[in-house]
Amino acid sequence: MKELYNVVRAREIETGTGRKTIWDRVGILLFDGDRISIRLDAIPAGQWDGWLKAFPRDMDSRAPAGAPVAPPANRAPAGAYADIEEDIPF
Repeated sequence: MKELYNVVRAREIETGTGRKTIWDRVGILLFDGDRISIRLDAIPAGQWDGWLKAFPRDMDSRAPAGAPVAPPANRAPAGAYADIEEDIPF
């Protein structure tokens, strides 16, 4: 039987009430009998300690508890390109 896990990395953010851990999903891990496969959709950058974690994948939510919901594919996260004032000229 196949078992699916979300592969995530933790990052800390400051909130008005203190620090909070955010889980960014970067891929999936698949157990298929005696074989293990990992598919990475992203490679973490920035302040990353090099560790990834795997959480059982809930087929209803498809993300571990506390994991952020990804923004729509056609929209950048808020503030991601706030410093760009015009289109790139090519």
